[in-house]
Amino acid sequence: MGTNLQKYPYSWKRLLINLIFGVMWMTIGVSYIFTEAKLEWNAYVTIFIGTLYLATFLYEYIQKYVVITADKIVIGTFPALKVDINEIQNIELRPKSIQITTTTNSVTIEISKIDKTQQPKIKYFFQTLKSGSTKF
Repeated sequence: MGTNLQKYPYSWKRLLINLIFGVMWMTIGVSYIFTEAKLEWNAYVTIFIGTLYLATFLYEYIQKYVVITADKIVIGTFPALKVDINEIQNIELRPKSIQITTTTNSVTIEISKIDKTQQPKIKYFFQTLKSGSTKF
């Protein structure tokens, strides 16, 4: 197992949208609590939606979208998808995604979900991996 580790975070735009929507829905839900004498279901629903957005923000902020080690690739979806580098049979580089095919499954990495500053780096990594060079 190698010590090289590459982490590709979610885009800041995606993170900020989840944070803003989470705070917005939570604010609306809390305002229902303070303005309504009798709480209706909409207060609980808006707080729940806000909590989901904030939980998504925290998960995506902490758990990077793609983590590459010397022997595996982990895609930080829920649940996380793991691909053994030795099992990769085909890598298809598309304009908006990277399709990885193994003996057991197929995984797609959406380029738009990755931070814009990291997109050229991950494309270069998969180009070198596809050409047969797995150096970091």
